[in-house]
Amino acid sequence: MSGTADLFAGLQVRMADAVVPAAGVEVGWGAWRAALPAQAGRWQRLRFWLALWRQVGLARYFVQVDGEYRVASSVSLRHRPDGSGLEARLLQAATPWQLLWRRLRGDRNGVITLTGRRARITRMPEDAPPALPVLPKSAGHGPCVEVLIDNDLAGSLPLQVSDR
Repeated sequence: MSGTADLFAGLQVRMADAVVPAAGVEVGWGAWRAALPAQAGRWQRLRFWLALWRQVGLARYFVQVDGEYRVASSVSLRHRPDGSGLEARLLQAATPWQLLWRRLRGDRNGVITLTGRRARITRMPEDAPPALPVLPKSAGHGPCVEVLIDNDLAGSLPLQVSDR
């Protein structure tokens, strides 16, 4: 992880085994996407995206931002540009088809944005094993992680994120 995150990140991520500064945290879909290498060929990309597509809705995360509680299938956390806390973008889709239908209609109701100072994210149910995509061996990918911090560092659930 770069030293730049220490100076400008704005978020503090607490996991069971570490506390790290961060500019952004991806849980679920956003973290899985990072497993595709930039040099992957067209067919490798297609197999990779089809494998991820089948996974939409299988992972469930319980998200608490300040006093609001939601269930999401993917979460993205960032420090707000104006410095007034953090922003959590939650994707809520039960199936790949529900997500596709919403996208085709131009409906953004599947994405909810919450703002606050503190966020807590756990699996739902909390003791469930990670729901990571089963990717084809020929897709030319790296390992999928459930939590990705600053597109560089693998993390673990449960985690607490706070605005510094």
